[in-house]
Amino acid sequence: MRSSGIEDLKTVLRRSAVLIVAVVVIGVVAMNLIRQVNGPSYNASARVVLNTSDLSSAALGISPPYQDPARVDQAEQNLVDSPDLYAYAARRAGGGPTASADINEKPWDAFNTENAPLHPEAMKTMWNEFRGLAMAAQELTRNGSQAQQERAGQLLAETKRKLYGLLADGDMHNGDDLR
Repeated sequence: MRSSGIEDLKTVLRRSAVLIVAVVVIGVVAMNLIRQVNGPSYNASARVVLNTSDLSSAALGISPPYQDPARVDQAEQNLVDSPDLYAYAARRAGGGPTASADINEKPWDAFNTENAPLHPEAMKTMWNEFRGLAMAAQELTRNGSQAQQERAGQLLAETKRKLYGLLADGDMHNGDDLR
């Protein structure tokens, strides 16, 4: 009778063990020689400045259904605060890597200055009154009768028309003129 398949495999391995070891050793030596002849290899590195999605979503090509706004805001703030961003912008503008040292003002400060309200105290007073109005309207929706809520809706619509009237011609005598 013939021996089983396992016994045949053992016999083949025993006969060719020297050949298998020799091929592995020659492969290791050849690889080392090739690496020595090649010389230095190229190395690169990168720093991710703005990353708002996780690696698995990017690799699979799917967009996550929810992104944490705090995480997105923090990533954007990290980008804005990065000195590399200024250096990159300076190089793109032709100023070289030292040109970013000449940037003294943060870009968002210029934007805030340019878009500042004309009358900050009047705006603060207006928004404080609006906050009080919102709280009164909320209380009315909780505890007011139907008639009170309907009247409040009419008052708010009239107030809105009068506010737009102020923008239209500076003085609004009758809110019904804007219908």
